[in-house]
Amino acid sequence: MRPCFYLLFLFVLAAPLAAQPAFEGHIVYQFTFDIDDDQQAAQLAMVMPTSLDFKFKGTSTWAKFSGGMMEAVMGDMIVNGASQQAYLVRHTEKTAYVVDQQPPEDEPGTELPKPTGNQAMILGYSCQEYMLQTETPEGLLTQSFWISDAIQVEIPDFANTGFGLGLTLPGMEGLPLKVEMSAPGGEGSLTILATKISPESIADTLFTVPEGYAIKSFEEALQTLGN
Repeated sequence: MRPCFYLLFLFVLAAPLAAQPAFEGHIVYQFTFDIDDDQQAAQLAMVMPTSLDFKFKGTSTWAKFSGGMMEAVMGDMIVNGASQQAYLVRHTEKTAYVVDQQPPEDEPGTELPKPTGNQAMILGYSCQEYMLQTETPEGLLTQSFWISDAIQVEIPDFANTGFGLGLTLPGMEGLPLKVEMSAPGGEGSLTILATKISPESIADTLFTVPEGYAIKSFEEALQTLGN
């Protein structure tokens, strides 16, 4: 179920600039896979995370996967808005990998999500549904984003593609509290649901590389995946 990987990587670390005071606090998302093929389900369970934690403060963001190989591979993902740096930090190696800052590339003809008019309450926040349907070589990929405009996070421009990832798509203002994806051909589905939203004070030290850690390039982190 390869589209699951695409949606997962789509989901991390870029969001629209806040039009209202930026959210400071902790948000946890839970991942749920529904796959008919038992072998594929077992393989995904080994690789994919069970949850994703975000902590936001001003223009800085910290994120971490829990569960599966993703937890060890990705480590802590940090965007420090003050220093204009993004890192992947692996504490077991005492190493921080600098993530290249690539400017976003416009893709002509890219489909934008469209509002469906559907509404839902998630953890007390009103959400609007946006749907995006994309033709792929495998068939039609359907994604639904349930967006709350009551929660705004502020990510600096340099981080929008720092990890080659994104939390939302153009045309949606606010933060997704639920994302649903149905894979082409009815192979299965993925749901990413916010299970905790906690406004709280976040320490600035969370967004810095611990003293004494080695600093390496992101390419070196990729090389370790084959080891």
